[in-house]
Amino acid sequence: METRYCLNQETLSVSLPGSAKREFAYIPTGTIITISGSENGKLVEVAWGDRRALVFSEDIHERAEQIFDVVESSQDQFKVIRA
Repeated sequence: METRYCLNQETLSVSLPGSAKREFAYIPTGTIITISGSENGKLVEVAWGDRRALVFSEDIHERAEQIFDVVESSQDQFKVIRA
């Protein structure tokens, strides 16, 4: 299961190591990010849309809310709803 967050404030990201050049970009408020890699010291790899970058894990905890999916059973069918 993927860990997802919704950003409450715009958050600075930096391009992944190995990129042609180091770029910084702000991820806009309201963006849903997915943790897509392991924590690398103080940085964690995230994905949103078709982009991937590193974000400070502290920024995620201070500027985002985790999204939890709840699964309900209804007549042998499962439906995913947002908590």
